[in-house]
Amino acid sequence: MVLGLTACKEEAPTKEAAKSVVEKTTASAEVSQQDTAEDTDVGLYDPVAPDGSVFVRFVNITDMSQKAVISGKDFGAVSAGQVTDYFVMPQGKLEFVIGDNNLDHNMSEGDYGTVLIGENLSVVGDTANQDRAKATIAFYNFSETPNVTLKAKGGTVDVLSDVGAGETKARDMNAVKIDFGVYDGDKELAALSEEVIERGNHYSVIYDGQSAKIVTAATNTRK
Repeated sequence: MVLGLTACKEEAPTKEAAKSVVEKTTASAEVSQQDTAEDTDVGLYDPVAPDGSVFVRFVNITDMSQKAVISGKDFGAVSAGQVTDYFVMPQGKLEFVIGDNNLDHNMSEGDYGTVLIGENLSVVGDTANQDRAKATIAFYNFSETPNVTLKAKGGTVDVLSDVGAGETKARDMNAVKIDFGVYDGDKELAALSEEVIERGNHYSVIYDGQSAKIVTAATNTRK
């Protein structure tokens, strides 16, 4: 007995069905591309500092490299003359250990501080940039000269006046191309090359009694 086979006629898909297939395929491709983009972005950006953070950096004015530790966390060696990025730590009492010196210091959420590595340790409170339309200029007198002034335009304009030994002052200013110099009265102690000051940045002019340097502040949230 021969079994009869009935041929089934396959119906062509409707326009609506074809459109649905295209939409599903497109959506799947978009999701795949988005996932790939997100995977690619991982590691491109520094993590955001958590709530309750404080920000600490080191300035080494000695002539030798120094190992820096904060509350048991090793931040490695700070080279002679180096100004580090700001590092993120939790607020509260911090213990700074640099070589044979140690210092305890309390910091509250959002505080910025510079640890001076010299004959002794000290912490100077910093002023963060609060106005993105302007630049912040901070001047640090890490010398033994009692009062020094940061000037500009060949010493004719006072920028930050009478900064005591071991102290700092800061101010906001507009974007400008400017030459800074460190003065004791009318006597020039150190001169810096012309610098382009850009709005939204924080600039630190550091004088150690022998020379001056200007650095653009940055925060490292990966350590």
